[in-house]
Parts: sequence; C-alpha cells; structure tokens
Amino acid sequence: MATLEEADNFLVGVENLYTDLKDKYSSKTNERVLSSHVWMIDYISNAINKKVTPLKDSLSMLRDQHVGDFKSSTQFDALLKFCDEINKILNDINQLYKMRSNVVDIKLKFQYALPQIQDKLKHMRNRFNIIKSQLSKKQFELEEDWP
Repeated sequence: MATLEEADNFLVGVENLYTDLKDKYSSKTNERVLSSHVWMIDYISNAINKKVTPLKDSLSMLRDQHVGDFKSSTQFDALLKFCDEINKILNDINQLYKMRSNVVDIKLKFQYALPQIQDKLKHMRNRFNIIKSQLSKKQFELEEDWP
C-alpha cells in the first residue's frame, strides 16, 4: 500500500535524477561522460526502472485509494501523464545512445530535453503539493467529525 511519503520520496528521487543529468550535461568532463554509450544506456535504464516507474506505480496506487476525494483524481491523472512524458523523454535519450549517435547529437538532445524535464517536474511538484494538502485536510476533517 503506497503512502504519500513514499510517493514524495520517489518524486524527490526523480528530481535528483534531473539534477544529476543536468550536472552530467554541464560538467567540465561532459564530453567524456556523455560519449560513454554503454554506461549511459545502463544509467538511464536504471533511472527509468528504479525512479520513474516506482513513482508512477505509487501514484496510481494512491489514486486508487483516494478515488472521489475532491478533485484529487484529476490531479493524479495529470501526475501520471507527466510521469509518462518524462519516461518518454528518457527513452528518447536512451534510444540515441542505443543507436550510437555522436556526441553533438546527444548534447543537442540533452539541451532540448533537460528544460522539458525541469518544467514537468515543477508542475509535478506543484500538483503533488496540492494533493498532499487536500488529503491532509480531508484527514483533519475526518478527525474533527469523530465522536
């Protein structure tokens, strides 16, 4: 059973993944790191499997637990859509590595993808905070109604 804290931890993990990818792209040794095809394929695949997919799974479990609570189901649907979009962006980057593209193409893809991921993460964090406040407000109201 997924909890808000677990989902929040998974979201923090995805946010940390973004900062790590950004650091790899903007570091002094970025050409060496970004040109390591096998290592980056493994890194991005692990990131998808260990960070993005568990976030999506926990959010869908939370959505199922709180169906009908305020407008939280539409908020959850938006979060799941953002997870799918981040997953697609990372798979696109991974596909470039699998095709053994040159470093220039990979850098261009990162230059295009990183702002998109950042934007989606910002929206995800805002929506997740809305859900947290709605659900904590619901818990507070339920405790007040308890005789």
